[in-house]
Amino acid sequence: MEIKDYQLMIFDVDGTIANRDEDRLLPEARDFFKLLYQWSAVATLPKLALATNQGGVGLRWWMIDSGWGNPDELPTLKSVEERLRAIQQQIPLPTMLYTAYAYQSQKTREWSPVPMEYVGRPEWSRAWRKPNPGMIQQAMVDYGVADPRRVLFVGDQPEDEGAAVGAGVAFCWVKLFWVKVPEFINLTAVGG
Repeated sequence: MEIKDYQLMIFDVDGTIANRDEDRLLPEARDFFKLLYQWSAVATLPKLALATNQGGVGLRWWMIDSGWGNPDELPTLKSVEERLRAIQQQIPLPTMLYTAYAYQSQKTREWSPVPMEYVGRPEWSRAWRKPNPGMIQQAMVDYGVADPRRVLFVGDQPEDEGAAVGAGVAFCWVKLFWVKVPEFINLTAVGG
């Protein structure tokens, strides 16, 4: 498939378009989004979205709520929101952002509690935490994309692939994506 075949492209953040805990795009991501922006004047391109797990926020809340661990070693909701907004603002095209804050213990499989003020918010739900497909499905609804075959999710973790499979959308490992970008874009096809 070529880029013109997709209506929506969704990217994971950490390890895919930015390094973990950094607030700037990786060079290959910056160049890709810049190229898309340049082509947006002459071609109909896919809509863009970001979908990222930020479970450190849920773990921090769990530690505070239960009085264990060292929550100060984990990011605050505000710091994560600021970092993700900074990354989103570097993408020169409109880009929706979907963030999952829920945290599940690898050891016990228990889920972190949800702060009272966020109960019922999708970003704190288990359904949004990858490998669950909630964020991808919400992006499809928000952009009006009914056919999952017209969606591409790019990521770097098995959870990313699992979310794509769960939503029925195409998946590409980020390392392969950057290698395939020249043939994937196919400049003549983008304009046509």
